Amino acid sequence: MKLIMLYLVCIFFSLNEFAIAKTTGVNAQINPYKISYKGVDFILENAKVFDKYIYMDDTIVGEVNDNNEAIFDPDYIIYRGDKDGFKSIIIDYRYPENNLDSALEQYPFNNKLLPYTLAAPNQLGAGSCLYMATTGAVELLVNQQKNITYDPNLYDGDYDFSERYLMNLYVNGYNNLYDLVYKINVAGGMLLNKDYRFTMGYYKKNLLGKLVKTYASDKKAIYGETYNWINEYSNSGLSKKIVPLNKLDRELIFTNSNRWNVGVMSGTTVQKIKDKLDQYKAPVVVIYNHYGYWHAVVIVGYNDNVEIAGCPFVDSTLAYFKKNGNNTYYNKIVNAKKKDGGCNTSRGVFYIRDSIYNGREDRVIYNYDLNKAGEEKYYAARIIKKSYHWIKYLGNNAFVIKWK
Repeated sequence: MKLIMLYLVCIFFSLNEFAIAKTTGVNAQINPYKISYKGVDFILENAKVFDKYIYMDDTIVGEVNDNNEAIFDPDYIIYRGDKDGFKSIIIDYRYPENNLDSALEQYPFNNKLLPYTLAAPNQLGAGSCLYMATTGAVELLVNQQKNITYDPNLYDGDYDFSERYLMNLYVNGYNNLYDLVYKINVAGGMLLNKDYRFTMGYYKKNLLGKLVKTYASDKKAIYGETYNWINEYSNSGLSKKIVPLNKLDRELIFTNSNRWNVGVMSGTTVQKIKDKLDQYKAPVVVIYNHYGYWHAVVIVGYNDNVEIAGCPFVDSTLAYFKKNGNNTYYNKIVNAKKKDGGCNTSRGVFYIRDSIYNGREDRVIYNYDLNKAGEEKYYAARIIKKSYHWIKYLGNNAFVIKWK
């Protein structure tokens, strides 16, 4: 029941809901923003425009001139694709990490964990964010311990762990969202993704409302990533394949009983997260309100040097709450911004490993179902950036995952 509840409340959506909109201030429209790039009209698929500047998350990646032509920062790489019959543009960060952000010496920064970070399979509508985040943090720690730096060939390898295993693992007494690492300790380690895959399959609900496995021929069958919540581990004998790990631990930085809460963190919390990244050289899991859902991600670094302009991610969240009549959260964010001066800093981002944003680094495809063709998708973006304002106004929980 605890697992099902986490599934229901964790972020659950199709990325199509994130069609990028032309925006002015906090008044966002639904229609995608069309621009011209090298003489061809395109839709921006994973970016948005504020006052002629092109943003991905809270970071400026280019601008649109008076002729509605896009000019992109050379630190970003552009992919062409198709979306709903239109030509589209997808923006991604350039790699490797030693090329990220010039003049780093001018301001405090920490990007030491980035080379050890693997991308997550895109969670799609699975509602598995907390398990994606925890699995990614453990993978990072193991890669760091063994000095294994990023390579796309690491996927489905000897230290690419199974998110689904953690979703299905039950250990009595460890059902708090902070306690997943202790479940891993009791179990003795992690299963590999290649042994227990984050997958897709045919499922339905039985008469008791429980998710059960079924077949394509079943008229009630649904095919998709929700299948991962069906526990096929407990009686599988796969425990013999668990990869043993050193004992893990976690240290709480900020806690709040309401995982949807907003306006409860501050600049002090931002600094504490940065301090823990420096102290432990270990990732920080953050829970925040993502357009009305609670969502978990992994912070793997920070950089005070990166220029930002306001806080468009926070502002677009405000627009969402206002449009949908969520006055409680809207007012809490507005009041918090008034209390500490709003988005009054012009620099500073966290490096984040997420599981929901389209990624095209190395053009690596994730195969959800090895017995079926056509369901394959790119891994989620390995590293994204969000400004410190994101934490201040939308975050509600933060904790370090580290070795004991």
